[in-house]
Amino acid sequence: MLDRAEDRFRGDDRVSIREWNLEDPVTPLGSFDVVVAGFSIHHLEDERKFALFREIAEQLNDNGLFANLEVVASATPELHRQFLDLIGRAQDDPEDRLTPIEDQLVWMREAGLTQVDCLWRWRGFALLAGHSV
Repeated sequence: MLDRAEDRFRGDDRVSIREWNLEDPVTPLGSFDVVVAGFSIHHLEDERKFALFREIAEQLNDNGLFANLEVVASATPELHRQFLDLIGRAQDDPEDRLTPIEDQLVWMREAGLTQVDCLWRWRGFALLAGHSV
């Protein structure tokens, strides 16, 4: 994914692409206008997810955007089984740490983000977003 992003934004001085371990604080990276995460944060334990949301909220410039396309917990075990069947998986990835959308929206608000919402959901996939003040 990083290779594709680098190809796409090569020569665009407005874009900086960096590899980072999300277990580490993002504060050394500086400030951001936009933070986009795609299918990555669900690998973190809940405590780290919440801490990461706080770090992102603190690092966003005024009117910044955090958008997280994520794998989320299904509402029931039956719905989760249907989700796995539809994406062609027999079982969950052992690295997944799935959290309900509602919990993550609360954490984003508690982290200081505003206009927090789930903008899109299909089964166990969701796009969560919030803005900085």
